Amino acid sequence: MLPASKEDAISNLHIKNVPDDLHRRLRARAEASQMTMRDYVLRLIHVDLALPTLDSWLDAVLSGPAWGGDEPSGEEIRDTVGSGWDAQTDEVVLAADGDVGDGYVA
Repeated sequence: MLPASKEDAISNLHIKNVPDDLHRRLRARAEASQMTMRDYVLRLIHVDLALPTLDSWLDAVLSGPAWGGDEPSGEEIRDTVGSGWDAQTDEVVLAADGDVGDGYVA
């Protein structure tokens, strides 16, 4: 049966020459998450694509409010970057949880 529309079609992705160590680690992570490797990899892809690119994230940071005079310390930068990235990553992961397992990732 053909898909009703182009949006309903599902594509295949084959990755050749995956190093054995990477494959073992990926399988172990999938098993630890009680997921198939397929679902685990789809979740990784979904999470990665939902995050901004480094360039767009830097553009947003650099166009935001100034640090306020003094140059920030390395710790202030790490805290600011880490808290924003972690919160966004958590949000994306939670959103991805409902999209994996049915064969379709939005």
